[in-house]
Amino acid sequence: MSNNTATDSGTGQPIRLGFVGLTDCAPLAVAEHLDLFARHGLNVEISREPSWANVRDKLALGLLDGAHLLAPMLLAANLRLDRLSEPLCSSLSLGLGGNAIVMARPLAKQLDASSESPAPLESAHRLGELLRDPSEQTNRRRKLRFAAVHPYSTHYYELCSWLAAGGIDPIKDVEVVYYPPQLMPQRLRDGVIDGFCVGEPWGTIACQPVVEGDQPPGVLIATGPMLWANKSEKMLAVSEQWAECNPDQHLALITALMEAGMWLDASEENRRTAAIWLADPRWIGQPMNLLLPGLSGDENANGIPWLRFSRDNAQFPWRSHAVFYLAQMLRWGHINRAIDLRVIAERSYRPALFRHAAQTLDMGTPTIDYLPEGLHQHHWTLSPATPGPLIQGPDVFFDQSTFNPFDITGYLSSFVEGDRTNSPATGINHLIPTLEHLTLLNSTIDSNMTELEYLP
Repeated sequence: MSNNTATDSGTGQPIRLGFVGLTDCAPLAVAEHLDLFARHGLNVEISREPSWANVRDKLALGLLDGAHLLAPMLLAANLRLDRLSEPLCSSLSLGLGGNAIVMARPLAKQLDASSESPAPLESAHRLGELLRDPSEQTNRRRKLRFAAVHPYSTHYYELCSWLAAGGIDPIKDVEVVYYPPQLMPQRLRDGVIDGFCVGEPWGTIACQPVVEGDQPPGVLIATGPMLWANKSEKMLAVSEQWAECNPDQHLALITALMEAGMWLDASEENRRTAAIWLADPRWIGQPMNLLLPGLSGDENANGIPWLRFSRDNAQFPWRSHAVFYLAQMLRWGHINRAIDLRVIAERSYRPALFRHAAQTLDMGTPTIDYLPEGLHQHHWTLSPATPGPLIQGPDVFFDQSTFNPFDITGYLSSFVEGDRTNSPATGINHLIPTLEHLTLLNSTIDSNMTELEYLP
């Protein structure tokens, strides 16, 4: 799939971008169909990849210049957690939300969640009670098996957090396996897995009957906005080397995709048009009616829709989001050494270029890079912004936790120490470096510091 209508300034080497067939690749599809790449003088070749591992490998080998990429995979590349990896960076979030936790109907029925699903925290507690039932332990032939799309994925960390909230250790008490998104619904139908966390439209597809009149094999337990209302999901990740060698093209690429995100959030009609484009086999290749739930602007939880592409500063690369994912990588044993999280976040997320692009589009932008999370149940006003205050979306977590990016060890210690009775997740962690070593590298900054004065 390529865009061959570039202007004269874009007739050199094409920019090679990869993506995986998910609804949140929509900004790339829109930019191509509206000729936004060409309008900015870019020659862009877009390649659909079968899995996230494929995207990772092609970025590392230089076969792709950039990609629609899971945020934690970008961070993992810069930490060299995979043998095959090269430094990446991002100046653009491609949107907020988009995931879903789906459970096999027989298991959901055991939790009494097969009709009107309980809130995510309640369903986690019910699952924990079920797994701790002695008769259930005796009768079950194997551990429950859940799937995510990649170890270093937002999906895996959402799944772990949800399970842990019910007192379930996702590493010891259940089995977690990994499949490309498009394989999840069939694996659930075949009984290979008992549940999964995946990006749209594959959650919606798993909750459709295979034969008309039958019950769907999957039950929707939670959407991404129910779990963390303001979660960044995919980033426009580019090779650090490519970004440094092509600053003008990088800026133009960011600007084109920002315009695509703005177009998507401008109207329901635009989103329906995008669904038509995404239904093409070159992109996702699924019927339009299965793409529309994720693309709907209807508020499904916490007063926000399933996916946002520009609304609520969805495109801004918050370094605090990078720090949050690094904290999850520490909690679940993916990082085996003490690191300075803000150093990695600032190498990985580079908002300066976003601000430059926003200025050319007359968009307001935050003037800070870090925000605490979990404090706002409704839309609120962000004061440190230019040319004036901006509306920010809700940011609550399903388990009522909070996250201060300036107190990493305080956040992680909440899963190490505390009362298990009131907080079932306490003690469920696989932290390898000690809190003492992490404290040495991550100085705690008092929450009353100037940067946080605007908070309630």
